[in-house]
Amino acid sequence: MGKPTNRITTNSCKQEFSKLEQTLAQTADDAVNCLKVLKGTLAEFDSRYKLFFINTSKFFMRSDIRAAKDTASELRSAAHQIAECEAPTESEITAARSAMHATSDVMNELVRVARMYDKKNFKSRGITGVVVGLFGGKEAPKKQSKGSNQGGMENKRVGSEGILRAPDTVEEVVTSTLCDCFSGFSTLQHQIATAEKSLSPQFSGNPNEAVFNEDAPWSVLAIVSTLLFAAAVFGVFKPGASTLRSATTVAPDKFDLFTPIFNAEAPPESLFNHTDAHKKLLPPKFLAAGLVGSRPIPTNDWWGNMIGATTEEDVVYPVWTNPYSVTPSIFMEPYGLTMNYPYTTRLFGGGLTGNGDAEMYYLHGQVPEFTFSATEFSNASHPIFEVFDWDDLSVQLRFLSREDSSKKFEATLASGMAFVTARYSGLTPRFQTVYNISTINGLDSTETVNRPLTNNRYVLQFNNG
Repeated sequence: MGKPTNRITTNSCKQEFSKLEQTLAQTADDAVNCLKVLKGTLAEFDSRYKLFFINTSKFFMRSDIRAAKDTASELRSAAHQIAECEAPTESEITAARSAMHATSDVMNELVRVARMYDKKNFKSRGITGVVVGLFGGKEAPKKQSKGSNQGGMENKRVGSEGILRAPDTVEEVVTSTLCDCFSGFSTLQHQIATAEKSLSPQFSGNPNEAVFNEDAPWSVLAIVSTLLFAAAVFGVFKPGASTLRSATTVAPDKFDLFTPIFNAEAPPESLFNHTDAHKKLLPPKFLAAGLVGSRPIPTNDWWGNMIGATTEEDVVYPVWTNPYSVTPSIFMEPYGLTMNYPYTTRLFGGGLTGNGDAEMYYLHGQVPEFTFSATEFSNASHPIFEVFDWDDLSVQLRFLSREDSSKKFEATLASGMAFVTARYSGLTPRFQTVYNISTINGLDSTETVNRPLTNNRYVLQFNNG
């Protein structure tokens, strides 16, 4: 009788899983780099069509791109799982395949969200199915061609080379970027199949030599375990009364609400890694030092947008005090507190909802109609923005000089406020507007040329009516 060997831990198997680990990591890097390029191409599209603030395609797709990036990181987690395991198993194959399909789904979702943006902005050209060849999809089943992979992921490439003009829909931008900058999953899919095959006894050429090694005690242990299991199934061992009573860990007269009912143990760390990373999951931003941990943070209040997590580090979302929308601007001009009156740019669309004459959606532009700023703020010295106090009806915020935090201006926002007030300390006030100023304190432009105005009250009249 020949000496059997454990084929599951052969060098060939380890080599294939090592290749799978490298392919997973490379695919994850390619996906993340592609998403970075996509953010840039969306910004170019927005600039070309003069789209700003929340009207931009980049703003519309920000959460979906972030979700795609997070999902792509699962590929690297699967690679790490392979690197940490002592002997490859089917569990690593399942993790790799699951991460691949999840990443494919979120990539397809980007195209669907882009199409949604086009429809909302009345630019859809009905481009459908152009990335099915790269990421798979739900088209009608086709006879599998010789050049296609399992799972419907064909090796087609439909990229920007098929668009001989600048793309005029966001769907075209997303499609061409994904196809040009991401090579797809065919290589990864092939390596997963190869690694899975290496686990099989047939991969070694002898189906009878797959489990045991005479030099190890595992064969004896396996036989004993099988006999014990069979004995338990067929009733050889019957629990006595004392055994049944031991299932209860706490006597009724000593009951403790916080004592586990059963003899539960923490799962092994090799199966479930212990972590407290949830403490850092999207923490609030732009809060003054000392606030976090000293009082509850009202992230669901009407002004919570200002402290919510954003894709870009220095982007602050607008809040609606009504009738104004207010946006702290610290990453681009105009720097400071920007006011916008949504009524002038509002738009209803999407058709009727069936609830009277109510439309499906309502949106408006974010126009920096008036901005409280300071001459000390510039591209070379962005202001520091923070929320430093609040109560049930209002929130207080401030903009500080990056060079000297004692120089600042503060403002209090309240829901329904008709006027906006800012208090300056150490900064030189600067007021910016997108409109022309017709008069200052009743004096027109011809009367104010080269004439310094000194007063403690100024009334500005704009040319927008």
